[in-house]
Amino acid sequence: MRKRLLGAVLALAALATLTWSGTGTAFADDPGYNPHLIGGDPATEEYGFAAALLYKDQGDRPAPLRCGGALITPQWVVTAAHCVAGRNPADFELNVGSNDYLGGTAFKPARFVVHPYWDDEDEKSIGDIALIKLAAPSKERPIAPLSHSAPGSTVRMIGWGRTVADDPASIPRQIRQLDTRTLELSACSFGDEFDATPGDLCVERAKADAAGACNGDSGSPLLLNVGGQWRVIGVDSRSGGDSCLATDEVFTSIGFYLDWITDTITADQS
Repeated sequence: MRKRLLGAVLALAALATLTWSGTGTAFADDPGYNPHLIGGDPATEEYGFAAALLYKDQGDRPAPLRCGGALITPQWVVTAAHCVAGRNPADFELNVGSNDYLGGTAFKPARFVVHPYWDDEDEKSIGDIALIKLAAPSKERPIAPLSHSAPGSTVRMIGWGRTVADDPASIPRQIRQLDTRTLELSACSFGDEFDATPGDLCVERAKADAAGACNGDSGSPLLLNVGGQWRVIGVDSRSGGDSCLATDEVFTSIGFYLDWITDTITADQS
């Protein structure tokens, strides 16, 4: 197991040297951030690396889904910090390996590692990224992080967030997808409440299709196709308006925090 995890860490370190130039949001039960794939399409392929963070006790919630994430090594999932900060891993499980968020293989989270820049009490906090260590390694193929993507890149959002903005029960069982593009931060129609920073990626709201992210997609991956292979470049963080689709969407940049990701996983092996 140690060799497998060390190999994954070395792969992450190698990815940190790559560059690529190409031409959320919220949990399902919390309106504080705004993400779901309104107007997205049913998935056209299997996303075996997709992870669903679920409450063990659904309580009176309309669905057990809290957030999405992406498997980046056999034993580590990347997600948004606001999904797990201040939470007890024992209250959750992760399903990995299926487009159905109730399918795949269930894992216990061993621990949550939140980026040190994140302040859960500050709505303008930076560092909205976290890692979840699984109690056991997954057999699914992880998705590789990418260190850089150019504004204007065609990207794909995936997630299980609400499909109707004001309906908490509209969480789809099957993952949905939406193709859009990244923007320069200076061109981001976002608003002042959650200002975009250099550690963020701005993703264009598909205005003509009334499509974008909202409640439930937090932590879900932003994908870029490189040579026929998906790479993860961001995790769904937030939108700036009071309602879904009011602004462009902001994702936390994987590339900006890739050194922290690599260092965290490496330190866990020492």
